Amino acid sequence: MEAGKPASTPVALIRRCSWHDQETLLCDLSTVVSTLAASPNFTPPMISIVGEVIRMSKSMDWFSVRPWFGKRVWVTSPQATGNLLAKKLDEQGAITVVEPVMTIQPPDDWTPIDAMILESGHFDWIVFSSVYGVDGFFARLKTLGKDGRLLAGAKLAAVGSATANAIAMHSMVCDVVPQTQGAEGIANLFEQNCRGKRFLLVRNPTGETIAMDRLHLAGAEVQSVPTYYQVLKSELPCSFQILLDTDQLDAVTATSKNIAKQAMELLGPSKTKVTWLSLSPAISDLLRQHGCEKILTAPEPSFEQLALLKC
Repeated sequence: MEAGKPASTPVALIRRCSWHDQETLLCDLSTVVSTLAASPNFTPPMISIVGEVIRMSKSMDWFSVRPWFGKRVWVTSPQATGNLLAKKLDEQGAITVVEPVMTIQPPDDWTPIDAMILESGHFDWIVFSSVYGVDGFFARLKTLGKDGRLLAGAKLAAVGSATANAIAMHSMVCDVVPQTQGAEGIANLFEQNCRGKRFLLVRNPTGETIAMDRLHLAGAEVQSVPTYYQVLKSELPCSFQILLDTDQLDAVTATSKNIAKQAMELLGPSKTKVTWLSLSPAISDLLRQHGCEKILTAPEPSFEQLALLKC
């Protein structure tokens, strides 16, 4: 101002520029000092922008208007898929905390599973219900000295686009991709025309048997092959517990029923305080049954759609 700049010249003070917790204070040259004095927590690092361009900040703002800007989201999926989901949420401005509620482990004994995998090409349909099943199945196929040609006699189905994409990584294309997450999608798709057909379900052995039961009742021959196991965590790290105790957690992801159940178990009473990001209507129904009301449901079971939900 001493050099002639008008006292009314707009100023933007930006703290932690480009980070998830970026903060902006708007004022003019005459009120910079008082504005900072009134905001003692607005500490360096910061930058200042001076000039009429500040008046365009709202119309040009794409950064802070992202749906999850500044919100802390607990990503509960196992590490590999959790990192993928976290990346999608990060792009939408979230502060993600990847803390899986379970780990994925291989079977202790592959002998009976190997026999089933070697026979898989004789089934009419091979159904993959998760990325973990795909990874375990094809890794074991390679260990056995085989490749996708072994499956030539079967058609492939995958639940959701993420599972289909995992299959595509092995240079194979799914014949159908039910867009309803979980067993309900499999049963709804096949049970009207499955009599006499042979189905191999690549699944978690502790998961629901809804699809198997409904296909059996409809006249299909159904067998399952467990290429992975889910090992549940019994407690959260102390550093994470602090986030819960201080109400610093805004949302929690739920990408399967088993994950949702374990996340609710670990959250305890806090489960009804947070917003849930659910991958499917079936998962949302489960959350409601346990008293959770703040639920956002992806229109399609994909990480892309989940990350685009608006809080």
